[in-house]
Amino acid sequence: GAASSMTVQSGGSATFDGSLTLSNSSNLALAARGSVTALNFDDQHGTFSFSGGKLTIDAAGNNGAYYHTGNLAIDGANTPTLVLQNAAATQGISALVIGSDTGHSGAVAVQNYSTLYADSITVGNHGSGTLTVSGPLDPYYGVVTRAYSGYFYVGAAAGGVGTLVVDSGALANYGGVHLLQLGSADGGVGTVIARNQGSAGGDTVRLYAGSSINLEVGGALNAGILDNATGTINMLGGSLNVNTRTIRSP
Repeated sequence: GAASSMTVQSGGSATFDGSLTLSNSSNLALAARGSVTALNFDDQHGTFSFSGGKLTIDAAGNNGAYYHTGNLAIDGANTPTLVLQNAAATQGISALVIGSDTGHSGAVAVQNYSTLYADSITVGNHGSGTLTVSGPLDPYYGVVTRAYSGYFYVGAAAGGVGTLVVDSGALANYGGVHLLQLGSADGGVGTVIARNQGSAGGDTVRLYAGSSINLEVGGALNAGILDNATGTINMLGGSLNVNTRTIRSP
């Protein structure tokens, strides 16, 4: 059939009460300050150009999802932002990178019973990335990496700046993540902020120089092994729970 295309430019918006699915010949471009909202979004075929603006998957409690196959980068010169809200989820993502390239940035928000599934997650690779997880206290929603083998990097490489905020009872890494790493040996910087019954953690939690964990009132970090050779942990009314005796600190 004939190719179809849509561009949502600055200040423009498009809302789909049902599903938005790209066919093999379809093109969707989302520019800075543009917005697209859908119950379901499927970009497994066609071309989705996401250099800026906001893509919102609003499931409205009806199990809506973002369907994608393989690796996914939320990255651009104009801070593209993905929002999952009201019981939305992702499916099919292998490696998710938020803020991949130097000079670029990206953001993801997981809200209100939504779930971000990926085999591994990087927030701030060579660019700047922010991942915010918030919602009612519930043990079955939040951010999930592959159980027992998933990796979660915040500020993963030189020039990378990553921020993970876990708020309002949300959970990050309840799926048994193998490693939560903040910063990198070559100068990446990561920050985790947990507050208001929000929690993060992993089998191993590792901090590099310049990186920090801020445990505010009601926030928690849960670790099997805490490897903190050069980072900073700020106890601001939250709790630090380490399951083994292996704690390395400055």
